[in-house]
Amino acid sequence: MMDTMMASMMNSMSPDEKQDSMIKLMPEMMKQIKGSDMMDLIREKMVGSMFVSYTSKHGFSETIQAIKKAGDDYGWYNPVITNHYEIEESMGLDSPNQVATVSMCIPRSAYHIIKENPKLAVMMPMQITVYEDENGVHVVWMNITMMGKMFGSNVSKIMGEASKMILNVLEDILDKKEG
Repeated sequence: MMDTMMASMMNSMSPDEKQDSMIKLMPEMMKQIKGSDMMDLIREKMVGSMFVSYTSKHGFSETIQAIKKAGDDYGWYNPVITNHYEIEESMGLDSPNQVATVSMCIPRSAYHIIKENPKLAVMMPMQITVYEDENGVHVVWMNITMMGKMFGSNVSKIMGEASKMILNVLEDILDKKEG
């Protein structure tokens, strides 16, 4: 019943009135939340927005090879696979992580980004991670659209376009629902 009353009240308010009400309520709401709970919530939201994550249509090894082939076919520079599972297994580590990274670069995008800010080369080549857990095989990479926004409009535009290219290149590998 309380939810219905609140919804009715909120629907009768203008957008400015809703914002003003929320601003007035926020300090009291914040007092009710423990500091550690708030930090956990902020951390969860930040981590969630830092990465783009999809489930693969393929198994672990097949996904790695499919990403490398798609990058090669699209003209990405030097796709290199680092299979952490094989490395850890060869070192005799218990329960090696079923994780691999495919490092690759979109040369024309990289060229323009480095011209704009040479320090950004530290993020190149981009890493695409493949990992397997009980929920399947996942493909993850840094949210370069979000990252680009931190470095100005030119870099933001280039990284936004590169992000679209990544999705196009990996289209046949990814399950369309994010995971």
